[in-house]
Amino acid sequence: MGIRPHGTIRRTASGALAGAVAAAAVLLGSAPSAATATAVERAEPAPGATKASATKAVTTTLTTGDRVEVEPGARAKGAFRLVPQDPARPAPYIYARAGGTLEIRPTGRATQNKKPLKATTVRAGAQPKAAPRSAATSQTVRIQLAGASHEGPVLKVWNRATWAAHPVQAEQFGTGGTASLPPGDYLTAGVYTAPGQPSLLLTESFTVRGTAVTVTLDATRAQEVALSVDEPTARLESGSVWLRMPNGDVVGSVGGAGETVRVTPFTLPGVALRVQQVLVKSGSTANHPSPYRYDLFHSFQHTIPASPTASVRTADLAKTTTTLRPQGPGTTGSLLTWRSVGDGTGGSAISPARFPSTVTEYVTPGTSIRHAAGYAEGGSLEGTPRTLTQGDNPGLSFGAAPFAQRPCAGRSTFTHWRITIDERCAFGDGVGNQGWDPAAVQDLTVQQSTVTHLDTRGRKLTEPVVSDISSWGQLALTQTIRRTGSPDQLSPVQITKWTLDRPDIVGPLLLTDVGLRVDGLDDHHRASASPVTIEATASSRAGSPADVREIQYSTDSGTTWLPLTLTPNGQRATAQLTVPADAAHISLRATATSGTYSVVRVIQRAFAGPAATYGESAGTIAFGAATVNDGQPLAPEFRQAPGAPSPYAVRYKVTDPAGVAASGARLYRGTPDRPDAVLHTGPAICVKENDTTSDCYAELPLGSTTHLGRHDLTGEWKLAAWARSRDGVGHISRADLATTQILRQSRITISGPTAPVFSGSRVTLTGVAGLADWPTARWTALPGASVTLESRRTGTTAWTPATTVTAGPDGTVTATVRPTADADWRWVMPKNGEVEAAVSPTHFVNVL
Repeated sequence: MGIRPHGTIRRTASGALAGAVAAAAVLLGSAPSAATATAVERAEPAPGATKASATKAVTTTLTTGDRVEVEPGARAKGAFRLVPQDPARPAPYIYARAGGTLEIRPTGRATQNKKPLKATTVRAGAQPKAAPRSAATSQTVRIQLAGASHEGPVLKVWNRATWAAHPVQAEQFGTGGTASLPPGDYLTAGVYTAPGQPSLLLTESFTVRGTAVTVTLDATRAQEVALSVDEPTARLESGSVWLRMPNGDVVGSVGGAGETVRVTPFTLPGVALRVQQVLVKSGSTANHPSPYRYDLFHSFQHTIPASPTASVRTADLAKTTTTLRPQGPGTTGSLLTWRSVGDGTGGSAISPARFPSTVTEYVTPGTSIRHAAGYAEGGSLEGTPRTLTQGDNPGLSFGAAPFAQRPCAGRSTFTHWRITIDERCAFGDGVGNQGWDPAAVQDLTVQQSTVTHLDTRGRKLTEPVVSDISSWGQLALTQTIRRTGSPDQLSPVQITKWTLDRPDIVGPLLLTDVGLRVDGLDDHHRASASPVTIEATASSRAGSPADVREIQYSTDSGTTWLPLTLTPNGQRATAQLTVPADAAHISLRATATSGTYSVVRVIQRAFAGPAATYGESAGTIAFGAATVNDGQPLAPEFRQAPGAPSPYAVRYKVTDPAGVAASGARLYRGTPDRPDAVLHTGPAICVKENDTTSDCYAELPLGSTTHLGRHDLTGEWKLAAWARSRDGVGHISRADLATTQILRQSRITISGPTAPVFSGSRVTLTGVAGLADWPTARWTALPGASVTLESRRTGTTAWTPATTVTAGPDGTVTATVRPTADADWRWVMPKNGEVEAAVSPTHFVNVL
């Protein structure tokens, strides 16, 4: 019997694009780097952790597992962004940063009873001094919503003379809130979301005198915000909309896929409405990528017009390209951009992506943007900020092998006789992008001569580790990083050994580093018969000269190592390697020195060889029986509006006495390593049903217009899955667990007389056979379909065929019958090839 996951959080149909790509969920103040976060839960330092320094962002973990990073210090002005737990499936959020606090609430998920999740409040920016006021003169202000039923708002109030922010007690399960305010002139702003509805960013000015006040935020006055281009096939994918107050406070929304935002028009000096939107080609999905991506920005200063729209010509935009490569087999994911306006505010937008692929981007020039690529199976790569200019700009690349550690300058530190080790930057790519794998773990040892000061295993990469040092002398610091996801990913294990003198000053550990890059691979990181060029770059965090001493390679995951001939070039060195034809993967080991400091870095399976195949196995772990949708075909729901598609159940058995630590699954077409299309499930939950067997359950979110988009993706799909044992010994991946079919959804309508008819008289029943057209998200006619008219007499349960007809060119079907008794009638259209069966609603004919 299968199991089903339980919990307090579930996805809703809020416009989040579930599956490979979800709604944009990254908020931005001024785009702090993900490398600058420190571990904090519930806005308080974790037990045993030190408070963040003036140069480190403070991170708060939300109820969804996503994290908010807030830049400290007065200059940062509370700049922040959201780092999703799953970069390829972030959820939409509403937020307000005012009065030195940030209030943020996820909107793409809900409690089990489908109610909004509670907002989280964290410190953000300088805390203002409380203004003295007399409680006797304060009045209760009730803020209410009219013209809509959106629950769980984020509400803020500002004094229009001083722009001091005042707290509002918003209702988690209601539509309004209350505040206690002294006399004065005020502005209130509220941001609302609701499943399947446009988000609302509403404002209203009001005055408090000597009595209680009720302020109404009228949703019927709000108008849709939209940016457009001179490309007729472009449509909205996602975006951010926010209001910036004269004092720098912000309130806004980061929307879901295709989710629009409506705002209240008004004029107020110093207030600005900022809009960032990403547009893609209509009908595109991650498996049917858009050939272009418009990343647009506009600011409405002082006045939000009655029609808050703006258009731009493609010729006036910056043009660039972004190349995406996978970290293993071909996959789907997301391409996200953060935009920093430069005043402590900014936004983000996300779009589906295919790995590998290259997308042409058109970007509003003049403001700083930063790209990130998120992988559906977990992990992400993050580029550096850049400001584009009108016309052609250099392109970007994400995902060049090998995936290896990049320096986290300033994170690992020394204080007297104690070192803090924080080397979380573990999966950068070969062109220098920073990389993250939230599921990876680390083992750490610190040694001096024969003394071991630290030996810890299985720690999270984001968890700093502290070790005391008891004597002078050279230190040996060894970090082993292991991926805990699919064993088919590259760089499953990295081992780095640093040697350094015991520091004699307080500050960062001045480690030596070595980075690796491999040129000559294909877009799946596979070497051919031609030689590849391996480049190693040495560096010192002290800024001292550093040299590459050695590069070695292995074809057996590091059991044996062979040297390569180096060509030095300053702090770089290159080597040529003709990969053996029978090699499945190549591991690399590089050594670099800087004075008496050194580093040796090992990357297992750094890239693929000519003989690489899909599938890994170690230990006794094995798969058992597997099913998709209990063996029934998949006919994904056809939606003509944004929303989370209904999931399908994926179940499979895993045998291993130790149990299952982690597992995942996906459907694919084509070959498993280079699929034509791929569909990822959510995380699998595995529960032991006896001493050796675990029952695993995962949900596959699947929408015809959100995940597929092409009719040639109907037909047979295969199920691939991977699993790891709890004892860390066994792992397995297989590409042939089960097969299933994906069909196009069809429909058939029915119409006939509504008035009673005489027994035996002629009655004409009609209908229209339709077929879901995925690229256009519309119903089209289904000519030539064979459709049977059936009847069921009142008081009986059996349906009886009356006649079979063929749909005409416009899908119309017609039949004439002579009923003699009261009966329900329906059209039945059987499954035909890769078109699902359909049954019309019933039509009752009353016979006199």
